[in-house]
Amino acid sequence: MALLAYTFALANDLPTRKILLDELLAVAQSSGGDLYWTYTLQSSASASVELSSYVLLALTTPSPVSAIDIEKGSQIVRWLIKQQNPYGGFSSTQDTVVAIQALAKYASITFSSKGTLSVTVSKNNNILNEVTVNETNRLLLQTVPLPDIPGEYSLLVKGNGCVFIQSVLTYNILPVPKTSAFNIRVTVQGCGTNLRLKITIGYIGNRNVTNMVLIEVEMLSGFKLIEPEQIKNLPLVKNVDVKRDPPTIYLIELDHKSYEYILTLEQENKVQDLKPATIKVSDYYLTEENAVTTYTVTKYTDCQQQPKAHPSLVIID
Repeated sequence: MALLAYTFALANDLPTRKILLDELLAVAQSSGGDLYWTYTLQSSASASVELSSYVLLALTTPSPVSAIDIEKGSQIVRWLIKQQNPYGGFSSTQDTVVAIQALAKYASITFSSKGTLSVTVSKNNNILNEVTVNETNRLLLQTVPLPDIPGEYSLLVKGNGCVFIQSVLTYNILPVPKTSAFNIRVTVQGCGTNLRLKITIGYIGNRNVTNMVLIEVEMLSGFKLIEPEQIKNLPLVKNVDVKRDPPTIYLIELDHKSYEYILTLEQENKVQDLKPATIKVSDYYLTEENAVTTYTVTKYTDCQQQPKAHPSLVIID
């Protein structure tokens, strides 16, 4: 629905856009003046950021944008910037691209080059630092260290304009024991200049079905993936991107059944002492659900040189 609202906004079909936005606003989440939408199939911060960003794009695309839409948009912006990491991005590439696009669109509508603000950082009524934001330095990142953690600090903002303030706390924790969300098995068959890579995967997580799934197949040194069009005919395959590094297979979803994918690799250059290459399977939106394995071949890359007593393939689970 959010995608359609943005689509009809781009097409300048404002009546249909309004119908969709009214339905979206009726199911929006509101907290402390923030406005956002949550992805209902599972708890996914990344999907919620992307969903809310598309609503913001739908609100800010028509020209001119109404004052009501700007006000609704400001509530979404307040929620979005709270989700940003210290580097300005979000959870994944996809939600970062859409969210930055939406925030940039809103900023272009509300932007004013004039205005000067001062931000005073204090602790126990003692001023630690005062930062000035004006037309000459508005794109400059200014930081103030907070000496005592934990501690209570206050901010006082004076002036005319808008300033973005973010607190960042960095600390180390023990790693959480990792459990794989996917079962993945790889078999390498053949030798010489062509290899047949058989990948068997299935979802073993807590949900009935995943979101879109990525299979990232790193190439062995000297090899390339061929016949990608044939892969598109395999079950659940949505797309194959051979230009990406590593080549990536996009699946519509995965359930708890096992699916088999056959890939053909062709040797372009002979490389001695081949090192294993990785294959990673991950949920597109819940990137923490993933599994990684490796595959390789024996040192005999020429069938005619290989002794008959030794197999020509290695299976690594």
